[in-house]
Amino acid sequence: MTKPSQPDTDSSTPIPWEVEGTLIWAPDAKANIAQVSELRTDDYVGFTPPSISSPDFHEIAANAAFIVRAVNNHAKLLAALEAVADSFGRKLDATLTADEVEALTQVAAVIEEAKK
Repeated sequence: MTKPSQPDTDSSTPIPWEVEGTLIWAPDAKANIAQVSELRTDDYVGFTPPSISSPDFHEIAANAAFIVRAVNNHAKLLAALEAVADSFGRKLDATLTADEVEALTQVAAVIEEAKK
């Protein structure tokens, strides 16, 4: 099986994104971005709008809100990580502890993954 191509994130709907219950939207979007559906464990993938009386509604709405927070803060978090990496990178290698080197390596990996 081939790996599906990843969309160009530069073409995504501009932030800020908003959440209303389970619906994810943005003022500049031409259509709704997404709606988080009812949790299912069936053998098929489908969309079931969540009922407000669903015992899972709170979790479903929380997932939608989490997605929006992640999208809206992605650029700020990436910039903060890059600033941390730059700050550590300016230190002489001799002054970095092993823990700092490991932390910097992890930060660099997160930055590269986020830019994909």
